[in-house]
Amino acid sequence: MLIDGRYLFVEVDVSLIEAKIKVSDYFNGAAPVKIVNDFPVPVDYGQKDVTQFESEKRVFTLLPHEEVYFCWPDPTKPRKLVYRYKVPKMAPVEDEIDLEYDQAKMFDPSYVITFLDKKQRMLLFTCDKELPSYLLNVS
Repeated sequence: MLIDGRYLFVEVDVSLIEAKIKVSDYFNGAAPVKIVNDFPVPVDYGQKDVTQFESEKRVFTLLPHEEVYFCWPDPTKPRKLVYRYKVPKMAPVEDEIDLEYDQAKMFDPSYVITFLDKKQRMLLFTCDKELPSYLLNVS
C-alpha cells in the first residue's frame, strides 16, 4: 500500500470472533513480487484465473520504465502471474510465469526474467539480451 509516498505493509488476520489489522513499514520481501518494465511499451499483467485480458477484467498496466510492487488480488486462486505486451517488430506476447523459482523466458527480442534480489522476488521485462544470463548466474 502506498500512502503519502511511503510503502506500508498491511497484515490482516481474521478468525471467527475477531479481525486484526497490523500496519507497519514496508520491508524487502513483504510483497510477493516487484515488477520492473524495462520495455519501451506498457505491460499488462495480473493473476491467473482472476485477470481476464479479453474483457479487461482486473488487468493492471505497468508503463514503460516503471516498477511496482504486486500482491495477489485473490490469494485463493493460483499464484501465477499472467502478462501481455507488444514490442515493436514482433508478435504480441501473452503468457504466464510461476514466481516460485528463478527463470527466464525468451520471446526474441524480448525477455521475461524472474529472480531473487536478496529477499525480494523480482520480475523484469527487458530487451537486453545480456541480462537473463547475468541475473540468473549472479543472484
